[in-house]
Amino acid sequence: MCRLFGSRSQLPSSVHRALVDEPNALRVQSREHRDGWGIGWWSEADAPPQLVRSAAAAHADDAFARSAALVSAPAVIAHVRKASVGPVSLENAHPFRWGPWLFAHNGTVTDFDRHRSRIEQAIDPAFLPVVVGETDSARCFALFLTRLARLVDPAGDVPIAGAAQALAETVQTIAAITDPGAATPSATTFLVGNGRLMLAFRRGRSLFAAMRPERDGCRLAQLVVASERLSPVDPWEEVPMDTMIGVDAELRLHRFTLEEALPVRCTSAA
Repeated sequence: MCRLFGSRSQLPSSVHRALVDEPNALRVQSREHRDGWGIGWWSEADAPPQLVRSAAAAHADDAFARSAALVSAPAVIAHVRKASVGPVSLENAHPFRWGPWLFAHNGTVTDFDRHRSRIEQAIDPAFLPVVVGETDSARCFALFLTRLARLVDPAGDVPIAGAAQALAETVQTIAAITDPGAATPSATTFLVGNGRLMLAFRRGRSLFAAMRPERDGCRLAQLVVASERLSPVDPWEEVPMDTMIGVDAELRLHRFTLEEALPVRCTSAA
């Protein structure tokens, strides 16, 4: 179980308040989720993401506050970890990175050790370099990239509908492998972005969103997603279970249920 944070805005935005200063900032949450941290950001939409990670507890690591103070960017993903699969180590800290993408996970794949080989068999060999460390989360990321590559070029201009379908298929694949007969279904609350779009999906863990619309109401000035409300002041709304929320490259707001994100499967009449 972990805690995650994402921000996508039209203009570069500071995240120091959200990560350090708010009453329930990520640093505060790290007193429970103390097994590593990471902050990733895109200085520009087309620039590769920069990433700082540590295996230390964010609340006890001065580098976390220093890094948060330095980051002002239009897109940011941050994470504090509470280890459930894999030891406390730098390579197991989130977010994970491939090309333009960052990925963070709050949850646990049920009976991961038993299902690990089947999950890895579903990953395209091209994305095996993503599978570093021992976490279920890195493998979920590689599976997402595998699904995305079947639809579009992951390194190119990805439409949000394609990312949503790939994320839904990732959730569906994990559930099909791990959930039958399980007392507890896999918790797959994911946050993913490529500097242009950002998308969060809720299953099995909490997820909240706060948004600032533009004056014309057609686009957002900023979308923030987080595992917990960071402040009692901001207008946080709870994201429903099995629902995605995100923004495309133009900062238009999108919501998808799991079913809406998956392609329609046609069957012939008997």
